[in-house]
Amino acid sequence: MGWFERDQFRNACVLNAPTDIVLTFADYLNVVNKDARRFEQLHIDTIKFIEELERVSQAPVSLINTRFPREEGQKIDLRSVIDRRTWRTNPRLPNE
Repeated sequence: MGWFERDQFRNACVLNAPTDIVLTFADYLNVVNKDARRFEQLHIDTIKFIEELERVSQAPVSLINTRFPREEGQKIDLRSVIDRRTWRTNPRLPNE
């Protein structure tokens, strides 16, 4: 875990043109985030940070992990992932 480098993030977005972003360790941004199950429950500073990531990258932050197991042998709680993806189905083509 290191410091977030805004310039490196901006350059990476220019070079890679991401379609989606996954934010991990949201609980490191603010300890309140570890209890969040929905986007609206994240700390306001975390929400602002995510909005800034989306603005710079022009891509949505689709998945947010709010906590990781901290002890060896502790299981991953799948409720710690906030899924903001928009699910779409492909329309059926004629003659199918």
